[in-house]
Amino acid sequence: MRFTAASDQSLQVTLGEGISHAVNAEVHRLAAAVERASRGHFTGLSPGYNSLLIRFNARATTHAEVEELVRE
Repeated sequence: MRFTAASDQSLQVTLGEGISHAVNAEVHRLAAAVERASRGHFTGLSPGYNSLLIRFNARATTHAEVEELVRE
């Protein structure tokens, strides 16, 4: 997993380097797990081919806190 600040209120989590059904399935599993664990901190999740964009309220949480939650 690679974490990149996509903006001041979003974090992109990249899984794998290429596009494949297996990686995309992992992205969707991660999105579901993050949604369950979000505790209301996130304003949106956008799964892609090999990444997940997590949008959050910067007044309520930080990039580091989002990354920690995803790693759990």
